[in-house]
Amino acid sequence: MTTTAQHRPVRTSLFVLLYPVGPQTQRAPTKRRDSLGVWANQPASQSVGLWISAARSGIGCDRDPDAATMAQYVKVQFNVKKRPYDQPIHFKMDGGRFDMDRTVKLNVNAKYTFDITLRPPKDVDQFTIQGQEVQVTQKQKDLEAVVYRGEWLTTGLEKCKKGIRNKLHITLKIRGMGELSSTLQVKLYSESEKEHSHWGSVLNVLEYECQAGEGQGQLEITKETFR
Repeated sequence: MTTTAQHRPVRTSLFVLLYPVGPQTQRAPTKRRDSLGVWANQPASQSVGLWISAARSGIGCDRDPDAATMAQYVKVQFNVKKRPYDQPIHFKMDGGRFDMDRTVKLNVNAKYTFDITLRPPKDVDQFTIQGQEVQVTQKQKDLEAVVYRGEWLTTGLEKCKKGIRNKLHITLKIRGMGELSSTLQVKLYSESEKEHSHWGSVLNVLEYECQAGEGQGQLEITKETFR
C-alpha cells in the first residue's frame, strides 16, 4: 500500500532587534530576555544574527499548529456489518451490571465485515481481533480519509451463557504513529438467534479519537463513541 505525503507550508518568523545609537552614545547592556531563554547583551548585529538563526531552526518561532496536530492525531471509525446481507450489528447499555456499561451483540459461526476509516489518511500495517490477524485491503482514499476492509469469522467461539459477557480485544497498528488497542464487551448468541441479538441500538459506527504519544508505542484514546 502506497502513501501520499501531504505537505503543508510552515510559517517562520524573523525578528530583528534594532538599537538606535547616536554619534556620541554607547548602548548600555540590555536586560531584555529573548525567546531562547537567554539574556541578550550583545551588539545589535549579533542580536540580528541570533534571531535569524532561531527562525531558521524553528526555535522561538510561530509554526503552523495544524501541521503538528495533524501529524499526531487520527480519528478511527469501525463500521461493522454481518454477512451475507450487510446487516447492522446492535449494542445495548448494561449499566453497572458488568465490567463495561455497553455490550456489543454478535452471533457465533458468522462472518462480519469491518470497514475501517482513518482521518487523516494513514497506512495500516496490521489489524487483529483476539490476537488473530485480519487481512485488510484498501478500498478508497482521498486527501481527507482512507478506508480499509477486512473480514472476520466468529467460527470457534462459544455463545455466552445467561448473565455472562465476554471480552473482544482489537488492535490496529498505524504506520508512523503507533497501535490503537481497545477491548469491547460482547455477548455471543447462537448462529440462528435473530431476536435478542437485535435488541438495543444499531451500532452504525464505533469511533476512536486518538493521540500519539512519545515514540511509536500505544496510542492514547482521547474519546470513544458508539453511534
